[in-house]
Amino acid sequence: MKERLVTYWAVAQPGSVSGEVLVRDGYIVGDDAAIAQIAEAGVQLVAAADGSRPMIWVSLGSANVRVPGFADQTLDRAGLEAEIRRRVTEEENAQRRSAVEAMSEGSSHARSAMHSTPTSSVRDQWSRITEWLRVHFPATTITGADRRSVDAAMAKTGQSWPAELIELYTLVDRVSDERLLGLLHRFALLTLDDALWHWESSIQIWDESARLYGGGPVDVPAEAGFQADTFIPAFVPFAGMDGNFLCIETRHGLMHGCVTEFDKSGADEPGPRWISISALLSDLADSLTASHAFDDGWYCTTDNGALEWEPDRTWRLRQLHTCQLRASTENKIDR
Repeated sequence: MKERLVTYWAVAQPGSVSGEVLVRDGYIVGDDAAIAQIAEAGVQLVAAADGSRPMIWVSLGSANVRVPGFADQTLDRAGLEAEIRRRVTEEENAQRRSAVEAMSEGSSHARSAMHSTPTSSVRDQWSRITEWLRVHFPATTITGADRRSVDAAMAKTGQSWPAELIELYTLVDRVSDERLLGLLHRFALLTLDDALWHWESSIQIWDESARLYGGGPVDVPAEAGFQADTFIPAFVPFAGMDGNFLCIETRHGLMHGCVTEFDKSGADEPGPRWISISALLSDLADSLTASHAFDDGWYCTTDNGALEWEPDRTWRLRQLHTCQLRASTENKIDR
């Protein structure tokens, strides 16, 4: 059976309140169906705009474009959909031309297997994060583990933990607020007890799978950063969700202490994500405090009362509208 691809679409318009951006978005199978959804959502936004001339932006695929046709009373629905398709196609073609020009100049667009953020200080980066949390989630209580408990946990794993992992757990072992479960986007921080439980159970599960389906233990490279294709004792999880983990590499080598993603289906195929915990926390702090993208283009939002993450497409669409709205307001003031 042929797989049917799902398309993300979005429509945005400045709201009636200064700085507000109204967004309607969703997922649907096929570009034609997505364009129909865009047309319907855009018409609804226009109808709610009290007759003011709308400024509608559309997102489809990689294209983010302004479509003035929503205000054209001479266009029927088919004509409006054709105008949306034309504008989106023009933007996609422009992006392709830019990509070809960049490639011809020798630019490389290959995605790195690991974020390039350098190692810094776990304590300093966590301090930046907690300052932001105190402002946005003031009732949150964060407690660290005592050093004796951390040393005991390390002893149970039989691994030599990097200093940054030890320091992290002395700073944060438990977070009281469930609204912060998504602090690391796709992963929740694990307590020491949870980390040990997942470490032990994951070893057992993957060893048993190897015996049942793989013919025996996997021959694992001894150096950190090399793919193991199974969960090994040298992987110490400190964050996880639904059987997927962020693990610290305790194998020796230049990548000792790196943050590796472990997937319940693909094992450690995703590979190292950050060179260290402090690098990860630095990216997270930048995202929270300065609205930078985190881990492949996700932006935090607290609009629904919890810390959540939205894709860069939705974020860019909001930013486009905010900039356009600001420029429009400034023009009116100048007049």
